[in-house]
Formats: sequence, C-alpha cells, structure tokens
Amino acid sequence: MAQRTVMAVLLAMVVVLQSPKAGGGPPSPRAAPAPMPAVAPHTGVPATGDVPAPAAGEVLVRWSARGDSIARSSAAGAVGGTVHEIGLEAIGVSLVRFDPDAYAARLRALKSVTGSRSDIDLDRASALAAAEIARQSGVAWAEPNARYALVEGPATANDPAFNQQPGLRRHGFPTAWGISHGDGVRVAVLDSGIDCRHPDLAGMCDRGFDYLRDSPTSGVDNGDPHGHGTHVASIACANTDNAIGMAGAGWGCHVADHKVADAQGYIDTAAAARALVTLVDDPDYRADVANMSFGGPAASKSLAAAIVYAEAGGVVLVAAAGNDGTSRAHYPCALPQVLCVGAVDANTQRAWFSNTGHHAVVATGVSVLGAGTGTTRTVQMSGTSQASPHAAAAVALATGMLAKRGERWSPARIRQLVIGTAEDLGAVGSDALYGHGVVRADLALKRLVQTAGDTTPAVPPIDARGE
Repeated sequence: MAQRTVMAVLLAMVVVLQSPKAGGGPPSPRAAPAPMPAVAPHTGVPATGDVPAPAAGEVLVRWSARGDSIARSSAAGAVGGTVHEIGLEAIGVSLVRFDPDAYAARLRALKSVTGSRSDIDLDRASALAAAEIARQSGVAWAEPNARYALVEGPATANDPAFNQQPGLRRHGFPTAWGISHGDGVRVAVLDSGIDCRHPDLAGMCDRGFDYLRDSPTSGVDNGDPHGHGTHVASIACANTDNAIGMAGAGWGCHVADHKVADAQGYIDTAAAARALVTLVDDPDYRADVANMSFGGPAASKSLAAAIVYAEAGGVVLVAAAGNDGTSRAHYPCALPQVLCVGAVDANTQRAWFSNTGHHAVVATGVSVLGAGTGTTRTVQMSGTSQASPHAAAAVALATGMLAKRGERWSPARIRQLVIGTAEDLGAVGSDALYGHGVVRADLALKRLVQTAGDTTPAVPPIDARGE
C-alpha cells in the first residue's frame, strides 16, 4: 500500500457532557506564489486513530515558472485529468481531478504487460498519479490531496460554572481583562463548524465560510454536526460576563467559522489551505488570528505554503501540538510560522498525551469546559486542541490592545510576546516538556503596557517565576 499522508485533528481524549439545553465563494486570491519553507518529510501513522485515505482522484499541484496553461493541461492529461482552480492561485497551487478507477485500470494493464505486480488499488493510484504529474514539464511538485481525521472519546455527566474553568485563572485572564477585552478582534476557527445558536456563542460569530459546500455562513445559524469546532471556539471567545454558562478567555473577541471538517471529522488539505489563503485575500473573511486544532506527523507542502502566505498576510497562526504523547514533529504546529501549543493539567503538569519537543508554550488542556452542541449545553474535553484556543485568546487580547492604541505588530512579534512572557516551568529555560512555559495573558498585556510606543522588532523574554 502506498503511504497515506494524513493529520489527526486533536479532539478530546476525555469528553464530559454537562447540563442539557432548556452566497458564493471568496474572490480569487492574488497570483504571486509564496516562498516555501524547508519542511522535512515525516512518515508514520498518528497514534490517535486510523489514517483515512487521500481524497480519491485528486492531486494538488504547484506549478513552476514554466507552468503555462498548455503545460498545465498536458501535465493533468498525463493521468487523464483536468486542472481546477480552487482558490489557491495565491500560492501557485491547483487541483487536478482524474478518474481513479480508469487510471488504476490503465496502470494494471501496463503492469501485466511488463510482468510487474498488478494489485494497484485506488490509494496507490493517487500516489502514482501524483508522482507521474510531478515528472511533467512546468510542475514544481505534486501530492495526493491528503485528508485529516478527528478523534473522539467517551462521555459522562457534570455541571458547568465559571469556577470550573481554572485555566482562565492559571493563565491570568481575569487580570488581563482589566487591561483589554479583545474588542474588534476576529479569531478564525478552522475546524468542524461552530454552533452559533448556542447561548454562549450567540452574537460572537462573524461571517464565515463552509469549504465543503463552497458557500458562506451567516454567523447566525451556523451548525456543527461534530462538536469539536464549537468547543474550541467557545474556549477562545464565548460570550463573557453575560450571566449564562461559561466565560471565553478572549472576552470580547469574535470567532469566524471556517468549516473544513465534515460530520465524520475528515478534512482535506485543499480545504484547509484554501481557508488560510481566504483569511488574507478576502476582506469579508479577514482574520487577525487563526486557530488550527488539527495536525499530524506528515507534512503537506500545499498546507505549508498556505501557512507561509497567511503569516505574510498578517494572520497570527496558533495550533495544537498533538495528542500522540511522542516527540515526533506534528504539522502544521511544527512549522516556524506557527505558535505551537502543548497541554498541561490543572496543576500545570504536562498532560500525558501532549506531544513534546516542538511546541513553544503550553496551556490548559485537561477537562476544559466548553460549549456543547445539540442537547448538550456544556462539555468538558481534553487535548492539545483545547490548549490551543487559550493561546489564541491571549493573542486576541494583545491584538485588541494594540489596535486601541493604533498599533499593529507582525505575527512574528506577537508570537514572541506570548513566548517571552510565558511562565517558565520544568527545567530553567526552554525544555522539551513545557517549551518556554505556560501562557500568561496577564504578563503579556502588562508587557504591552510597558512597551507603549516602542517600535523595537521583538520583545525580549522575561522570567515570570517570581510574579
């Protein structure tokens, strides 16, 4: 079997159910391709579940300077396919669609003539088609349209309350709220959708986009058949100080639903990459922060190019480090443009499932209270998926404070602010278990108060142990 490239969205290891409840696509992006980062290939299967096959009959292709329309048609024709523009022109990527059954049959016939093995299934056909396209003139690279998977866990009952959100206090959010409410900041949630009718999210959802249906979402009647995206969104930006349910770490920030996962929890590379490009190129969907609670050990060049493009466009990228409990790199979190977040428990001890060695900071990710869907008002989940939106909320509060004083910092500088004000844990300095330490929203905002009017390119780290 061909290697299957996949990432697993980091859904809860533990889920606790709580009290029951009483237009068209984005415009075409700019054509200049983004520079590619150096991404080491990584193979293997995520420990959190089965690896879904790539999307059948689909190959993502990045064109070289010689890739004119004739060369593109010729390259696609090599596998009996056609070229489709899906909103990734800004990073020089197109989708080639072909008939996988016909292509596999053609290969089987050729193999039988040459005496080679003829057991070519559809998964292997996708990998072979990508390799054949990659050999054509005008092609920089080609890869199967990888799919990602959500991973679920068991459930029991409990009851919600603000005092059951110890992570908010541990990260200093109540103190930070006295400095900034994150008003006017938009956090894009690339996930399974957001239930914007939930009482804790009503009025906090901006217009988003459903990349499965290729249509905008209103921000009012959005749905989430899976539940993961709703939970993640509420941790970051649930309606706060409204005497209902839970509090959102980002207080006044808004979320935008960029739905890239289906009801079964599968996401393909094309949808995730298109969402990232849209955050930059379409003013209707422009975001300050993007939370990506998904990932896996295999790197996609298309997704990496979109990450570079989004960061260059001013979006602060935050992602979960992975729930495999290993030290292997997890993408997109391991990319240098991303604020990579591991998980700790309520006692600020590393969560047993949290990946190590590649994250910059840690945040609360065990039994985290968040909004549920359907008949479930609130739910507790555990995972680095839940840690990531805590860091995204800290970024939102900092971005809101900067906007109020007429400043806009680069994503790299805001990343350094969060990293540099993290409270050191474990061995002194950065270490494999805790990175630079636990996110401290209060210290980040206090540092902003100290640096008002400062235009230096970076924020030096501080030792928060004594504060």
